Amino acid sequence: MEIHCQEKFDEVKKYAESIGDQTLNNCIERLKGYEKDGKHTVHLYNDFAKHSFYFQEFDVNGRCVLNGGVIYHEPGNDHSFSVCIDADEMTKPEWRIHT
Repeated sequence: MEIHCQEKFDEVKKYAESIGDQTLNNCIERLKGYEKDGKHTVHLYNDFAKHSFYFQEFDVNGRCVLNGGVIYHEPGNDHSFSVCIDADEMTKPEWRIHT
């Protein structure tokens, strides 16, 4: 995985650890799993939304085959402009992958 926003990534990871959250790490590990075949690479970029990231997956020819976000959600209005079908059941902050 190539992280193009290392400073923000480190800050967000530290924040996730401070609130005892594992969902950010789970999302990152899931994205890294896309690279296991050796034919794809994942690139992580800054996103406008609070504590969130944009990602792209590229094949060996450099073609983008998937893109989306690792989006931070909070109970209530989290201003991420992303939809969670179970948002009413959310009781704590968490990260989710959206494509």
